[in-house]
Amino acid sequence: MFPYIHPKQYLVVKAKLQWYTTLVLGLIGLLFYLFLLPDWHRRTVDKILGQVPSSSIGYGFIMVLFGFLGWLLIFGFEIHDKVYDRYFTKWRFYYDLDFVLPTLVRPFTHKLDRRFFECAKNNRYVFMKLFYDFVEDYEHKRKIKENRIVRFYEAITKYWITQINEILLFFLLLLTFACYFVYSSLALSLNTIVNINFIIAILFLINRYFVRRSKETVRLATTDEIEDIHNNFSNELEEELKKLHERFELRYGQN
Repeated sequence: MFPYIHPKQYLVVKAKLQWYTTLVLGLIGLLFYLFLLPDWHRRTVDKILGQVPSSSIGYGFIMVLFGFLGWLLIFGFEIHDKVYDRYFTKWRFYYDLDFVLPTLVRPFTHKLDRRFFECAKNNRYVFMKLFYDFVEDYEHKRKIKENRIVRFYEAITKYWITQINEILLFFLLLLTFACYFVYSSLALSLNTIVNINFIIAILFLINRYFVRRSKETVRLATTDEIEDIHNNFSNELEEELKKLHERFELRYGQN
């Protein structure tokens, strides 16, 4: 899927991430070939590519391979969200429970059961449906303005790109460690590896700056979405809150 400039669906966000991941993987592969691969390994690669009837076929196969890896990482494993965020950074977990949910239910805080947020920690996906029911991609009556959704998707795309950057920088770091043992066994100079690790560290620090900036943008976009829900669907939101209290045997409006 072509990466549209203004994503209106999460599927488009993932398509943009796939294109970006494929591009960066290709760049890493090229840099690895040019600067990290020992000479005799590089000659072996050249020999293999030289046996292909047409060089365009060989390079085309490499491009397809990187494209498949990009698709597998983003659409198959959803490595940015379902792996890296869930098991390492846990940003979405704390963002949902510490910001999105409290901001969403703020107009009704005085009516909530005292155990509401404690229960939400153990049932985050169910409780977050209070929010996603108004912003999800599929067409439904209770949906906020499209421009608010587009702005959020644009913001979250930039954040997920910073997470992909971190994942690929860690991968590149592991790759240099593997090369360290190869270089040591071949008695090759380690200057190249040291220089590349220094560049990785610089890129990581730069990326951390953009992580903070992108989180701020996502927060502002989410605030606008919640404001739209409060302005146009306040009654519907309260009805869903009541249903949620009944489902988990909580008391609404009885504090």
